[in-house]
Amino acid sequence: MRDYLWNRFTWTFGILVLTVLLWNVYVVLNDDGRIVGRVVDPQGQPLADAEVTIEASEINNLTFTPRVATTDAEGRFRLEGVTLFNFNMTVTKEGWQPVNRQNHHLYFRSQNYTLPAPVLLQPAPASASK
Repeated sequence: MRDYLWNRFTWTFGILVLTVLLWNVYVVLNDDGRIVGRVVDPQGQPLADAEVTIEASEINNLTFTPRVATTDAEGRFRLEGVTLFNFNMTVTKEGWQPVNRQNHHLYFRSQNYTLPAPVLLQPAPASASK
């Protein structure tokens, strides 16, 4: 019996089962479909009232209704109910050049996701802002 407990195949199977169990716990705790991030100017200052839109990036998600959020005074935004694996994000603000970020990939549907870096908006050229 003792040799059976220390067998490498028993350990491998046990570690595999533990990994699957922990992954499922992680998914259950992080499946609210919440996407958060920040929008900043070239100096790193937050931009309030920028509009952030999340849309499906795959044709098989045409039933997904785009989600829109507006940044707060600290440039933060929060979108709820994003039930996608892949999405495109567009950030716009009057007087600033829009930013399109294509094909963000998540590990599982409705995964909570925080953008790894703030979205940087550049001022629009003087002729375009008139």
